[in-house]
Amino acid sequence: MTEKITILHTNDIHSHFENWPKIRRYLLEERARYQAAGHTVYTFDIGDAMDRVHPLSEATNGQKNVQLMNQIHYDGVTIGNNEGLGNSKRQLNRLYTKANFDVILGNLLNSPKKSQPKWRCRLS
Repeated sequence: MTEKITILHTNDIHSHFENWPKIRRYLLEERARYQAAGHTVYTFDIGDAMDRVHPLSEATNGQKNVQLMNQIHYDGVTIGNNEGLGNSKRQLNRLYTKANFDVILGNLLNSPKKSQPKWRCRLS
């Protein structure tokens, strides 16, 4: 028997919340459709979900973005330059504390020990 794997993804949402209802509906419906057909489905966001130019992202330090992303039950997300450069280290360290998904990254290091942030998912 052959396993069928489907990968759904978002990227470069940039806090365009006006599009969120359509994005959420599409991902949830497609996941259900593929699962009903016997597929294993993984859903990822590959960066730049947050853009601090949106007042709601700015006012919540991105917590609203994470709250909305939790509705999708992503399997994993990674950060883009907007999350990495648009937030202070303190804000970024708190951004995903209420996430129900893994944050996957391998190229963000804390100085001086060159260690990865504790909030990221360890890939082995």
